[in-house]
Amino acid sequence: MAFQREIEDMNIRSVDAAAEPTARMMKAVFRGVCRYDPDDREMMGEFGYLLGRFVYICDALDDLKDDFKKARLQPAGHQKHGYDHGGGDHPRKL
Repeated sequence: MAFQREIEDMNIRSVDAAAEPTARMMKAVFRGVCRYDPDDREMMGEFGYLLGRFVYICDALDDLKDDFKKARLQPAGHQKHGYDHGGGDHPRKL
């Protein structure tokens, strides 16, 4: 969880980078389930990794509307990340 917080605090725009800590954690969990079968362990580890990415992205999409609302309350802080709300419902890239 500390790695996830660290990535998010860095304000990295890459979804891939942001999803990586969750993916790694899920990989470890799923590999642990099959710790006695090497073939299943690798397959389940890969499944856990991909599931972790999916879960992170779904959660991020679920939070997106609230994130935009919060950013509108602090437009200067959001603009430093390359977006401008311009009074509309959706931010646009600067």
